[in-house]
Amino acid sequence: MFDPIAQLDEPPRSWSAFLAKAVKGSHKAAEWLVQADLAVAESLGGRTLVEEADDAEYEAFLSRALPGGPPFEGVQELLRAAHAARVLRTHVVARSEPLHERAHYDQLWTRGDEVSPLLLLHDAAHACFEDWNQRSFRRLINEVGEAQLTYNARDAVAAMIYLRAIQPPGRHRSSSRTRS
Repeated sequence: MFDPIAQLDEPPRSWSAFLAKAVKGSHKAAEWLVQADLAVAESLGGRTLVEEADDAEYEAFLSRALPGGPPFEGVQELLRAAHAARVLRTHVVARSEPLHERAHYDQLWTRGDEVSPLLLLHDAAHACFEDWNQRSFRRLINEVGEAQLTYNARDAVAAMIYLRAIQPPGRHRSSSRTRS
């Protein structure tokens, strides 16, 4: 889940770098999300899917690839994994609900605001896990990609969680290589 984030025709990005951009509402987080979406599509369906499929085919293909449930039992397990992967500096106990409303994460760049990476990941995981379905997955990616600097940071991180859940093994896991 927290291995480097594959990008289409660009070097992979770390989760730490992605979160660092998202907490400020930087357009880079939105760009990296779109590039990750394209990289996942290419790894699952080939370059033809990315270059030639119409929007409906593309959406349907990626939606079918989404697992039936979240990649972790709950938010606490995701936060533990993020801490173990050194994406988060501190370990925290998850709350049973998000700490902030969705609007708290709107248009951070435009507002000149910044939020905590820990709280952003916590609240994004809640949003993602509580509404785990194909429609939400594609809606979030499309909204963030179209919004650019006015995107919602919680939505961007939730969309990345969805994407990472369908990333094929071997395309993002450096640990999949064995040492001799």
